[in-house]
Amino acid sequence: MFGQYKPEIEGFPYNQQQDQFTCPAGKILSFKTVDTNAEGGLLKIYRATYQDCKQCPLKSSCVPKSPCRQITRTAYDPEYRRAQARQQSRKGSG
Repeated sequence: MFGQYKPEIEGFPYNQQQDQFTCPAGKILSFKTVDTNAEGGLLKIYRATYQDCKQCPLKSSCVPKSPCRQITRTAYDPEYRRAQARQQSRKGSG
């Protein structure tokens, strides 16, 4: 694999079964919508609620200029993760 793909977002673990992220303060960033990037690739948008971020003591360091935290991921994340696992396997690295 190459490019800008990063499988993890530091401080925001992903729950694959529930398709959501959790912020460092323990709040949920739920899947909200699908969008496209400039090249036409599909993107999944995850967002915390306005109320969760508004009341959060970490807001000033997490999202000082936005009303709430948003995470954008490629819609092809499962495929990237599979490719990364294959690449890091004994067979893929040998």
